[in-house]
Amino acid sequence: NSYQQTSFIGDVVGWYTIPDSITTCNMSQIATDAQNAAVAAGTNLSNYTRYVYAFPQNNACGFAGSSYVGGNPSQSWINGNSLDLHTIDHELGHAFGLWHSHLYDCGTAATICSSPNIIEYGDPLDVMGVPQTASPDYNAFQKERLGWLNYGASPSIQTVTASGTYTINPYEVGGSGPNALKIWKSTDPTTGAMTWYYIEARQAVGFDAFLANPTY
Repeated sequence: NSYQQTSFIGDVVGWYTIPDSITTCNMSQIATDAQNAAVAAGTNLSNYTRYVYAFPQNNACGFAGSSYVGGNPSQSWINGNSLDLHTIDHELGHAFGLWHSHLYDCGTAATICSSPNIIEYGDPLDVMGVPQTASPDYNAFQKERLGWLNYGASPSIQTVTASGTYTINPYEVGGSGPNALKIWKSTDPTTGAMTWYYIEARQAVGFDAFLANPTY
């Protein structure tokens, strides 16, 4: 996902028995009690910048996983049977500061419209969107936010402001890039904020192997 820019080193501690009922879902209390139990068992929480709380299936929690967006330390919760690659990747995306990857659905009448139906988890090609049988890459917009594209040693994104012919690498391949195009759409006349389209070329390899048999 990060073209070798980001890695994790961590520890797993527990299981611990904490005084929380499975008939309720108090995320902050779960976090507090889990931290207290870990500290009592000798864990130095100051050594860590990301906390992930995994607990047995709690049907009172209406989620597979949940997370604060950003934070230091960041905090994420994984609910029982949802301890899988997609859920953890998705929640750690939130922990890194990402929001969901949406779909703007204009129906069959148009490709682009002014009043789309916005689907919260709608992007089928991003782990921050539609759940897949595997855990796909983050899309180019999300990777640029993380510094995994167009920053430092990461592959570049080519900014496009004029008509022309452009070539990009397959999205899953590292190197210098470009691995995506960032095409100017509009500029807000009041704030000056610019809106962009992002274009990628995906292949059914690596994290994107699910494209050979997608579930959407």
